[in-house]
Formats: sequence, structure tokens, C-alpha cells
Amino acid sequence: MPAHENPTDFRLLARRSTRASLGVLLLTIVHHVYGAWLYATPWRLHVVGIAVVAGALILGASALAVSHRGVALAVFTLLTAAFPVGWIGAFEGLYSHVLKDLLFLAGASPQVMGRLFPASVYSPPDDLLFELTGVLQVPLAAWVVRAHWLLLRGRSGR
Repeated sequence: MPAHENPTDFRLLARRSTRASLGVLLLTIVHHVYGAWLYATPWRLHVVGIAVVAGALILGASALAVSHRGVALAVFTLLTAAFPVGWIGAFEGLYSHVLKDLLFLAGASPQVMGRLFPASVYSPPDDLLFELTGVLQVPLAAWVVRAHWLLLRGRSGR
């Protein structure tokens, strides 16, 4: 019996996807609070509010998806794709940290770095914890993709 027909399995899969999503949001909160403190850039703290709202929306959509499926599952999927995967995993993690760090380590010119990562928004990779928490957003977002894919496919992945 597919998980979509078994409410207990569906609930478990939805819980896994939700936990993975909330894990990414929590990591990005820690990352941005640390960055705001480290670089004396309080504007980074706006991410905390966005992540809290995104987390609340994801929790609500997940609960509705478990009880109503259909449109609620589509909303849950869109929120999951938009926030923990797209915004944090792809943009914040992959672009803002992985690409920036790789280009920096490869010796990209200051002109290239300045064009892709303006100093008004980006900090040079000079703090291991900040860069590590930024880079870690990518594998956590991949975990979200896997967990949500298994939910949509109706399998536990074991």
C-alpha cells in the first residue's frame, strides 16, 4: 500500500520533510545571527524573521497536507521548494557560500569577486564558522529535497 493511502506512513513522511525544512531554517537563523554579530551587520537579522515566518507556514501547510492532502500538499511542496531549498539551499548556500569560497580559493580576481559578491552585501571568506554554516545549508537543503521527494513518491526510503 503506498504511503498516500496509509495515513500513518504519510504522516511520518510529512514529518520528516517538515523536520528537514525546519533544520535548514534553523541553521540559516544561526548563520545570519552569527554573521550579524561577526561582521557588525545588523541588517542580516532580517533573515531571522523571514525564516520564522517560513517555518510557521511550512508547519501549517504540513499539518493541512496530512489531514487534507490535495491543494494543501501542493502548498506544502511549494513552500518547501521556495524557502529551504531555493532561497537557502540554492541561493544562500550554493551561490553565496560555495561558489564564493571556490572562486576565492581558486584565486579569482578582486574585480570578479566584487562583481559577483559586492562588498556591501557579502563578506570575504575570512571566518571558518561563518563559511562552514553557510556551506552546510547545501547538504541540508539536499536532505529536504530527498525527504520531500519520498513524501511525494509515498515511500519511506528505508
